[in-house]
Amino acid sequence: MSIAFILNQTLQHCDLPPHTRVLDYLRRQALTAAKPGCQEGDCGACGVLLGHVDGCGQLVYQHLNSCLLPLVALHGKHLLTVEGLSEQPTPLQQALIDHGGIQCGYCTPGVVIALTAHLLNSPALDEASLKTALDGNLCRCTGYAGILRAGATVHGLLPQLPADPAQRLPALIAAGIMPAYLQQMTTQLAQLPPATATASDGPLLAGGTDLLLHQPTWQATTLTQIDPSLDQITLVDGQIVLGAACNVAELASSPLLAALLPALPQILQHVAC
Repeated sequence: MSIAFILNQTLQHCDLPPHTRVLDYLRRQALTAAKPGCQEGDCGACGVLLGHVDGCGQLVYQHLNSCLLPLVALHGKHLLTVEGLSEQPTPLQQALIDHGGIQCGYCTPGVVIALTAHLLNSPALDEASLKTALDGNLCRCTGYAGILRAGATVHGLLPQLPADPAQRLPALIAAGIMPAYLQQMTTQLAQLPPATATASDGPLLAGGTDLLLHQPTWQATTLTQIDPSLDQITLVDGQIVLGAACNVAELASSPLLAALLPALPQILQHVAC
């Protein structure tokens, strides 16, 4: 199958095996900011942002580990790496420089991606949410204090950032945190083949973060990523319906679930850590 997606600002048509890890693909393209660290999804050095247009027509991004991301998951979407943020340091990157949040530098691209995703998606922008955003990033230089200072500085630079994450992207583009070319990304994604699945396309995959650990012994000649619309949590006829592609973060941030189970976000902090 041909996999069509946008990598930073460039349209890609790829015929590699669908189970190919995105981390390997990026490094073959000489985009080496994403680093092979633990290669098990624990260290965050290989972080990327994956964007798609949701059911409301909004461009949304997820923070994902490219070491556990199959190439087929990119179909019809936008893959944003550190190289695609800006040719010059963004205010976030500059804050990491100014506050000594770089250390050896190996984990820094992943930290930049994690903090960018935090500014995009965290319901609250405070110290607690900042620490939560960095939960998946391992720094062996034990220098988190500088990283936290940098994050707090960026919070101070964005006092008017909308409380609703769905409205933040334009504000972050204006602040130079996100690249200006994203203003046309919704239109560009609409021109790509839809990310749909049929029974003949091969096994359906929702996430696959455990399956990808078995590389290279596990292979598939055909593979179909499950439709991203199936990550929604909805109320239907008095019942809460969890989409087949929901992840732990979406469960923890769901207002529907929080209304019934207020302790759920704290409970889920002990899951998939």
